Amino acid sequence: MKIVYSIVVVNYHSTDEIITCLRSLINVHSVPDFEVIVVSNSELLDSEKEAVDNVLSQVKWIQMDQNIGYGQACNAGAAESGGEYIFFLNPDTKFLNDTLVILKDSVDDHNKK
Repeated sequence: MKIVYSIVVVNYHSTDEIITCLRSLINVHSVPDFEVIVVSNSELLDSEKEAVDNVLSQVKWIQMDQNIGYGQACNAGAAESGGEYIFFLNPDTKFLNDTLVILKDSVDDHNKK
């Protein structure tokens, strides 16, 4: 399966929000052509990681040794991504529609001009 979308989420004590974000993504995005990369700027408990993995088992985890800030964490996630399009999300993002496809189509239309 080709990965079209890479979704990078920066964690800082926000696993509950990430779980809600991933559930909303799964509910509206019908094709599993995405990867999720969580870059954690805070120490994760095994139970927190397991809770996220129970929602989406193929999450890629990057654990930082210290809080390197949002921008550098996004860069670390992008370096590990394999998708054609990369989206950087705040952990409290909730998908209400198939936003990934809408944004991809918008970028593709813009690039045709």
